[in-house]
Amino acid sequence: MSILNLALQNVALERKAMSDDQEFRVKSLSTMKKRRDLAKKEPNMKEAMVSSVEPVIALLTQRFGRLKYQGEDVKVHDAASEDEISTISSALDLFRDPEAEDPLTLEDIADRKNIKKFPRLEKFMEEHCRARHFSFQVKKCGLDSCFYCVMNPPRLSEETFRTLHWLPDPVAEDDGSAYKTFDDLYGTETTDKDRPSLKEHCSPTERDKKLKGIHTAASARAVIICSECGKRRVVYSKKRLAREELRALDVIQEQLVYTCGSQLFPGQYAETIVVKEGQNCQSPIETTYYSSVTVQFEEICFFCGDTDIYTVQDIQDLKAQYSIVRPICSGCKTATTSTYMGLCHLCCSMLKFPRILKTASIMEKFMLQSKIRCFNPPRH
Repeated sequence: MSILNLALQNVALERKAMSDDQEFRVKSLSTMKKRRDLAKKEPNMKEAMVSSVEPVIALLTQRFGRLKYQGEDVKVHDAASEDEISTISSALDLFRDPEAEDPLTLEDIADRKNIKKFPRLEKFMEEHCRARHFSFQVKKCGLDSCFYCVMNPPRLSEETFRTLHWLPDPVAEDDGSAYKTFDDLYGTETTDKDRPSLKEHCSPTERDKKLKGIHTAASARAVIICSECGKRRVVYSKKRLAREELRALDVIQEQLVYTCGSQLFPGQYAETIVVKEGQNCQSPIETTYYSSVTVQFEEICFFCGDTDIYTVQDIQDLKAQYSIVRPICSGCKTATTSTYMGLCHLCCSMLKFPRILKTASIMEKFMLQSKIRCFNPPRH
């Protein structure tokens, strides 16, 4: 990145002006996402915006193309065209089910959860892909029963291909003092459980202690989404956010610079618009998200932040008894079923659906950290 900065020395960038009407419409759009949404709705606006930035792209291409890295010329490639993107998408139609009554296309995949709608694609990813928080690997299986690998066999020799393994995850030593070497791990099955952001215990930072008076339900004004885990974190301010402050928040969100535990703003808004910094991607959703006084946020899972909330009669009964019940999604409900086996009905309801009660939070922390069983198991 520092080398690229050299090409930007003594350079002023300015896009070509559009028509007055188009400039007026774009001026009110504070983020690129809003401008892209407008371009999708109105093709003429897309053409105008693309034409407007073409001189800037040409200048940057020319400047970057003059750089060298380790004695080699820096190569600048054009972005993928609409036709190229369409060609790749059509190739992925191999995983569609043409015999379905209403066959879906891959354009129907809005996010990773929708992959379940494509069983063949889901099976392919299970057998050929390894997804981690910071990496995504694809590797041919080479099996005769795999339709893809039969059509596209490995180009390496069989002997060499058999020595090709997944890149291992970082694995901590038994005492946790350091990580094992790559040579010790390559060719073994690993998980990303030792990823630093998976540390469960977080303590309030000095800034959190200093700004403790702002971290209340009455000061909850908005949310910011972590660019790593996708969880929503509450944004606090003593005063209602002004338009320019909301725009600044939109820019932070669009640039994908916020992660759980980091400071939201430097400089101007550092002391007035804040988030809790004593949390990480393992931390559940803050209780103030559900008890906000100034704004009503969308109901999401307390554990993972999913919007697909698990709704059964048990939860409705809990809501009838208590003013606030923390929601849970179907995935977390299924994943935690075995964790709470053997607990009494009271403990299960408090752990699976913890409410904003001091006794519930203390009990949850004590039992989960101590890994103890309930002293009053259900009778069968």
